[in-house]
Amino acid sequence: ARRPGDGLARQPEVRPIREVEVVRPANAPRPIFGTPEPGDPDFQVAELIQRLRGRMPAVQRCYDHALTHESPTLAGRVTLSMQVMPPGHLAGVRAADNSTGSEALGACIVRAVQTLRVTRGPERPVTRDFPIVLARQG
Repeated sequence: ARRPGDGLARQPEVRPIREVEVVRPANAPRPIFGTPEPGDPDFQVAELIQRLRGRMPAVQRCYDHALTHESPTLAGRVTLSMQVMPPGHLAGVRAADNSTGSEALGACIVRAVQTLRVTRGPERPVTRDFPIVLARQG
């Protein structure tokens, strides 16, 4: 006798793989990860990273939606570019690079992080990139 589910292949678990590296523009010196912005001891890059990591459940929902409604094999890298403003909010958040081919996924990820705030922003606007690699595991 067959049981429900016999013969059905188990779908692999779907989770994004996060690549959490903050990079600066190519012509700027690279700061040590998690150190204050040069000349600005009050702005902590580590807090920005922590807050971005806190938004990963929302990014996961974006990815799950794209897998369900666009393509079950969707994968790639979305690099967010943003400016951290002196009051601590983000401005100009955009998907600077999106190798997934899904504009809707990139837009959803931007919406998931654009309202993020840090306790204390830098003395002057600072541009940061945040790459996120999205892939099926399993």
